[in-house]
Amino acid sequence: SCTRLLQGSARGLATQKHSNASTLPPAPKRPPSGFILFAADARKAVLKENPALTPTEVIKTVAGKWRTVDEVTKNKYAALSRERFEQYEKEKAAYTSVLTEQQKEALAEVRLNKKLKVSKRRLNDKLKELDRPKGARSAYVLFSTEMRKKLQDKPAKEIMV
Repeated sequence: SCTRLLQGSARGLATQKHSNASTLPPAPKRPPSGFILFAADARKAVLKENPALTPTEVIKTVAGKWRTVDEVTKNKYAALSRERFEQYEKEKAAYTSVLTEQQKEALAEVRLNKKLKVSKRRLNDKLKELDRPKGARSAYVLFSTEMRKKLQDKPAKEIMV
């Protein structure tokens, strides 16, 4: 009965953690950059010219076009991006003004958890780069690797018997 009680409370904690994020209203999405807007337009033209291109090749072609396009066109897409960003800032301000204190705390918690995940992942990547041992190997693992070396040359039928 004690374990059942603990499991129930743990389950409550788990759902509570996830319910904070789900009670938040959907936030406005950040607008695309000038290059992304250009890429959306240029992608269609590239696909019309060469429908057999793979998505990677299409993006490479679009990126090449962006490098060679004149400043006027780049400025046009940058201005469009700025307009959308200003609209996004207004929507974001309206969004944050609607949130309750509890929702703001939940949003801060979600952001903190996201940052923690990223930093944890980076730390793990650094540890992998250093070729640090994963931890002490158990007696069984040591035994099985030793036996595998001995039995490697023998056919499987002999090993199984």
